[in-house]
Amino acid sequence: MRKQNRSVADFFSLLFMKLYYYFSAILPLGVQNFLGDLSGRLAYHFASQKREVALDSLKQAYPEKSQTWREKIAIESFQIMAGESFKVFSFILRPHLVEQWVKVIGEDNLRQALAKKRGVVAVSAHFGNFPLMSLKLAQCGYKIGVMARPMRYKKVGEFVQYLREKSGVYTIDSLPRQQAVYKTLRFLRENGIIIMQMDQNFGTGGVWVNFFGRLAATPIGPIVFALRSQAPLLPMFIIGRGGYYEVHIEPEMELIISSDKDKTILDNAIKITHMIEEWIRRYPQSWSWIHRRWKTPPPPYLQQKFKVQKV
Repeated sequence: MRKQNRSVADFFSLLFMKLYYYFSAILPLGVQNFLGDLSGRLAYHFASQKREVALDSLKQAYPEKSQTWREKIAIESFQIMAGESFKVFSFILRPHLVEQWVKVIGEDNLRQALAKKRGVVAVSAHFGNFPLMSLKLAQCGYKIGVMARPMRYKKVGEFVQYLREKSGVYTIDSLPRQQAVYKTLRFLRENGIIIMQMDQNFGTGGVWVNFFGRLAATPIGPIVFALRSQAPLLPMFIIGRGGYYEVHIEPEMELIISSDKDKTILDNAIKITHMIEEWIRRYPQSWSWIHRRWKTPPPPYLQQKFKVQKV
């Protein structure tokens, strides 16, 4: 029964995406902005579970803020997720809009990194219209790949992958792991730019890092690939909404290297997570608060040690 329900949900999700995709070719961007904001507000009010997760996440990150402020940020976050995600369809179908409305800040940092001929590991987050960032860089002529988890709904996942390929963005599935590692290292050897997000709960497979004052299980993929390939690691984020966007490319991040491999990975995970938190604090409405970042509880001994360190 569950498999049948998932197939039905997959079918209707794909149908909705395709309808919106084709309509986005003719709908003015102003109308899409309006529909995006409206759908975000509707999702906030009717998707009660997601709303509660977002408000709880904001409360954990900003306990000092008022409930009114947290609700405002949550609504804006829903609007960005709803409106901006589907607006990517317009940018795929009308590339001139990307050239016109999306600017790249710090492109020299990227050129300098690529000059080393080792590829680039671009570390980012589920922040703003992040698919548009890869689309813009691909349009600028760069060899772009993204590391992505296989989607829950197979047909939807296949359609999303088709759209990426249409935009000149290569997809590397994170599973199976060994194949993902091989493809990523080969992509970097070809001087490609692999975009990886490092802001979601990673269960017991990552490292424990302070994120907004709480220990969070943090992925380490970008660090491992940068160390293994000697590729420069560059932070990248996109800000903006509506009709103007900026892709910000920061200078190469100098990795902290020590004789202890585990310490090297942990120190750099702390450094990158702190940088991601700074971006979120600057633009809190741009982050995906519906993700349960602190879902996995840390081991008791780590939690106790963390509390002592904070005191």
